[in-house]
Amino acid sequence: MKKNSTKELDYFLMKTDFFNEMSVRKLCYHGDGAQSAAIFITILCFLYKNGYYIEDTEEIRSKMLQKVDGTFTSEELQETIQLSLEIGLFNKELYENERILTSRDIQECYLISHPGRKKPEITMYNLINNTENEA
Repeated sequence: MKKNSTKELDYFLMKTDFFNEMSVRKLCYHGDGAQSAAIFITILCFLYKNGYYIEDTEEIRSKMLQKVDGTFTSEELQETIQLSLEIGLFNKELYENERILTSRDIQECYLISHPGRKKPEITMYNLINNTENEA
């Protein structure tokens, strides 16, 4: 696994209309309803604990599945990741090239949520200043 030098978050911001966002509604509609949203939120928790991106590895997936203790299966996790990539909740190009889960919205939320006076920088996999790779 690649070393992530970003600072982890103890919490992250979530919009109060999260379930009304079109991308989340698509995830729920085309996926397994609220279960897909719960899986996506689980991924976000692991991701923000790691910084602003996470490498999709078997080790990370195993940790997610252990943490939720049977709430969802590895197949459901895989389906939710693939659907999230198709919808644009994660950057598809970056995932296909590097197996990295992140997006412009995730990175912007990371910058806003980061505690302390000194704001972190998005150094690796920066999608904020790269309009070609918006997701």
